Amino acid sequence: MLGHFYLAEESKVSAYFTSGFERLFLANVVRWKSTRRSIGESHHLHIYDIIKSMTFTNLAILLFASISYLIGFYAILKRGYRPNLFTRIVFLCLALNNLASVIKLDNQYSTLVLAWVTFLGSLLIFFGAFIYKGERLWGRNETVSTILLSISFLFWIFTDIPLINLSIGLIAHLLGSLPTVVRVIKKPESENIPFWLLFAIASIITLLSTHSGNIKDYLFAVYFCIFDSALTILAFRKYFNKKVLIIKN
Repeated sequence: MLGHFYLAEESKVSAYFTSGFERLFLANVVRWKSTRRSIGESHHLHIYDIIKSMTFTNLAILLFASISYLIGFYAILKRGYRPNLFTRIVFLCLALNNLASVIKLDNQYSTLVLAWVTFLGSLLIFFGAFIYKGERLWGRNETVSTILLSISFLFWIFTDIPLINLSIGLIAHLLGSLPTVVRVIKKPESENIPFWLLFAIASIITLLSTHSGNIKDYLFAVYFCIFDSALTILAFRKYFNKKVLIIKN
C-alpha cells in the first residue's frame, strides 16, 4: 500500500515537471513564431515606408553603400579578388541576423537602408565567390563566427532581445574580419580603398542622420563607421609608404 502511495506521488511529481517543461517549450515556440511574424510585418512596413519617404540622405546612403559592394563584385569579375566562399556564407548569415535585429529594434530609416544594402551586398559578394570559384578555406575565425551566430539564433528562439542579437552579430563580424585587418596592416596595397571608403561614408551619413537618445539606434552605424574608416586609413598607408621610399631614394 505504501509502495503504491510513493508510486502515485512520484507520478504526480513527474507529470508536474513534464507539463511544466511542455508549457515552457510551447511558450517559447509561440514567442518565436510571434517574433518571426512581427519581423515579417515590420519587413514589409519598413520597405514600403523607406521607398515612400526616400529622402536625399537615404538616397546618399543607398548610393555610397551600393557602389561600395559593386566595386567589390567588379574586383571578383576581374579575378583580382577571390573571397573565401565559407567566409562569405558566414558573413551573409550575419548580415541577415543584423538586418532582422535592426528591423526588430525599429531603427530609423537611414539605418534600415544601410542594413538592407549590407545584406544585399553580402548576397552579391557571396554569388561572386560561388560563381567565380573563390577560395574554400575553413579556419578558426569561421568557426568562432559560426558559434556566435548559433548563439544568436538561440537568442532569437528563446528570448525577445534583438539588441543582444545585433551585438553578437557585430562581434562575430569583427572576429571574422580579423584576417583582413591583419592583411591590410602588413600589406596596405592589398586592399581596395574605394570599397572601404564609400561604405565608411555611407555609415557616417547614417550616423549623422540618426537622432535618438537610445544606443540601439546607433550601434549598427557606429560599428561600421569605425570598422570601415579604420580599414580605409590603414589602406591609405600604401601611399604614405611610397612617399617615404621616394624620399629615401
